[in-house]
Amino acid sequence: MNERVIRDLAIGRKSRLSVGSDEGWKRMAIVYPVIATCKLNGIDIEEYFTDVLMRLAIRPQGAIVADLTPIEWLKANNPSQP
Repeated sequence: MNERVIRDLAIGRKSRLSVGSDEGWKRMAIVYPVIATCKLNGIDIEEYFTDVLMRLAIRPQGAIVADLTPIEWLKANNPSQP
């Protein structure tokens, strides 16, 4: 694994004190691996989240979102990728 990504995650763990609540920490625990996956695959994080959040907003509640994971998103938006 890329050392820079691991360092970012370690720094994020220290941020737990500033999150303010256990619920906030749970949300961070979901977002950090997504960010790390984006970084490891060369995905622009801002572009990814902007697109995915807009797609989530228009999907019906309970819809399958497997196509919105960073790897599947990259495949759909970059057909030249394996």
